[in-house]
Parts: sequence; structure tokens; C-alpha cells
Amino acid sequence: MSGSGRTPEMSKRAELSSTLSGIRVDMGGRDLKAEATKLLSFSSAVQQQMDLFGDGHPQGGKIAVSYAQACNALAKESLTQSMLRTARALLAQAMHYLRTNHSLLIFGEHQRVLAETHNNMGCLENKRGNLEPALKHLLAAVEIESELEWEVGHAATLLNTCSTMSLLDTHADA
Repeated sequence: MSGSGRTPEMSKRAELSSTLSGIRVDMGGRDLKAEATKLLSFSSAVQQQMDLFGDGHPQGGKIAVSYAQACNALAKESLTQSMLRTARALLAQAMHYLRTNHSLLIFGEHQRVLAETHNNMGCLENKRGNLEPALKHLLAAVEIESELEWEVGHAATLLNTCSTMSLLDTHADA
């Protein structure tokens, strides 16, 4: 231990936490591409922080979920501006962290963000004209959301799913 009573690992965690606290998504008048680049550049810091806590640690799960939420928020805005490559990169990062680490202590929040990411991926694929992959993501979101308490976002997921099914001429299923 150093004279301050902190181990090198504690100092590293504090440094990374300080870096990660800079992840704030404020889209008012900002350049979305620059914001996405900045957010994606935090990926290695996010991974380092999660590695310090270890697999399945609740704090690591919270970090993964927080990062995925930030990626989703910016991806949604990118979708509304038809910045599909930017949205794809952000959603891929969100999906990566949601698939690799979570804790049972934050399972519900993890599942909500995973469903949101699938819904956003479905919307992205729909905009790109890839209806089958869009439907796959949307149905995954519906399945996850069916296990959670009802939220307003569920209606949007169901509407997106029905819309995609309609475009695929599967009106009866919609």
C-alpha cells in the first residue's frame, strides 16, 4: 500500500472510474459522428474497468449496462439522422458488452437494455432494407421483454415487430 492507504489496484480503479464518468451523452446541437467516435473510444477503458472487477462482479455488470445505455441513446439519435454506419458501430459495442458481462444482481436492468439494443438493431436493419435480420432482432426483444414487467418501451417494440412483419407480407402473424 502507498502512503495514502490505497493499493495500486484501487488507484487504477479510481482513475478508470474518473475516465468513465466522462461518458455522458448530450445530443443537443452536437456532432453525432464526433460524439460516437468519442464514446466508442471509451471501449478499452470500459473493458479495463470490467477486467479489474472480474467476471460476474456486480460493478462490472453496472459498467457494461451503463456503457450499453450510452451507446443505445446515441445510436437512436444516429438512426433518426440516417447515420446508419454510426448507429451500427454503437449498437455492436452495446451488444458486445451486454453479451460478455452481467451480474445477477442487475439482471433486470441488463435484460431491459439488451431488449432495447435488439429493438434498435431491428430498426437499423429495417432501415437498411434487411427485413429478415430486422425481424430476428425484434422477436428477440419481444421475447426478452415478455419476461420483464410491462414498460412503455414494450409497445414500441411490438409496433416495430408488427410493422416489419407487415413489410414481409406476414400480416396474419403481425
